[in-house]
Amino acid sequence: MILTEIYSVDGVLQASFQSLKGLILTKKAMSGIAETRRTFNPLKV
Repeated sequence: MILTEIYSVDGVLQASFQSLKGLILTKKAMSGIAETRRTFNPLKV
């Protein structure tokens, strides 16, 4: 019983960690797109 509880907690931690990583990657991609736009359109800041 204790082992399955540990496994489920670990699974939840892994899932939340993965979603957090996804959020950070999305944020980085968004800022990267914004940077690219700024580079190609210096007039539009």
